[in-house]
Amino acid sequence: SDLLLPERDIVREAEASRALCTATAGEKAPSPSLVWRSDAGNALLVRLRALVARQPRAERLISFDRLGRELEVRSRLLAPWLHALWSIASPEGAYLRAHARLDRAGLVVHPGTVSFTAEEQRLAAWLVELLQGAGLSPARLREYAKQYGARPDLLERVSVKLAEQGRVVRISPDFALHHTAADELHRAAAALPREGVTAAGFGKALGLSRKYSIPYLEYLNAQGVVRRDGDLHVPA
Repeated sequence: SDLLLPERDIVREAEASRALCTATAGEKAPSPSLVWRSDAGNALLVRLRALVARQPRAERLISFDRLGRELEVRSRLLAPWLHALWSIASPEGAYLRAHARLDRAGLVVHPGTVSFTAEEQRLAAWLVELLQGAGLSPARLREYAKQYGARPDLLERVSVKLAEQGRVVRISPDFALHHTAADELHRAAAALPREGVTAAGFGKALGLSRKYSIPYLEYLNAQGVVRRDGDLHVPA
C-alpha cells in the first residue's frame, strides 16, 4: 500500500514510529510491530470511518480481505495495523469504537446505532451517575475502571458510546464529563474576560487544579471556543 513506508526507509523511521500491536482480546496480533508514515494512520482511520458509515444498519462482519480491497491495503498487513491504531484518541477512532469492533475474522460493524450489551449498560448507568455527581472534578477514566472492577478497554468503549449518545463529553483520553458539567465548562469559557486568562487563572476561577484546567483548556481550544495567545487563553 502507498500508506506504508518503503522498505529502505523502515530502519530510519523505526525508532520513532514503531507501535506494539495488541488485539482487543488481549492477545498479541500476528505481527509485533509495523512502521508507517506519520499521517498514514489517521488517513486509514478516516477512510475506514467513511466505509463503516456507508454500511447498512444491521450488524455484519466485513472480512479483512474485503477491507483490504476497499481500503487498498494488503489484508495481511491490515489486521495488525488496525489493532495498533484502534485505541488512538481521535474523532475517527471514537466513532469506530462506538460503531464497530475488531474480530479475528475482520471488522464487525453496526453503524447508525449505539447499542449496549447488558454488562455495558450496567457500567454505563454507574459511570453516568458518578460523572453527574463529580461535576467538573471527575476521576480519570482508568481510576473509574479500577473502582468498578472493569477492564479499561470496556470502560473506554462504554464512555465512547455514551459520548455518541450525548450523555457524556470526552474531554481527553483521561477525562469525561457529564453533559451538564460540559455545558458549565462552555459557559465559563464564554465568560472569560476579553483580555484572556492564564491556565492558573482559569483554574482558580473554577476552583480547579492544573490537573483539570490544562486538559479543559486544551479541549476548549480544540473546540474553537477559546484560542491561545502566548500564556493567555482568550475567547475565540
